[in-house]
Amino acid sequence: MKKEYRARRDQLTDCLRAQIGPVVHISGGAAGMNLVAAFDGVDCTDALVRRMLQRGVYAVSVEQQAAVKGRHKNELILRYSGLTRDELALGAARLKAAIAPD
Repeated sequence: MKKEYRARRDQLTDCLRAQIGPVVHISGGAAGMNLVAAFDGVDCTDALVRRMLQRGVYAVSVEQQAAVKGRHKNELILRYSGLTRDELALGAARLKAAIAPD
């Protein structure tokens, strides 16, 4: 399973970078089932998390979970362990749409 999770993590990382570009920074991927994505210039507010959910993307704001508030406003926890490669690609595109709605 470690190899499969690594492949899914790499797929999600590649998709996020392809969709969102250099303003996304990935960390925490070695945990095996989720990662943290930080976005330059984006506040990961409850409204953004709701927009993402309306588009079919589930994420958790790091700020919401953090013990010390104010340091993680631009970070999301993204889970990838139960998703297919196609779902990861679709999720990255939907995440981009939620971050920068038309």
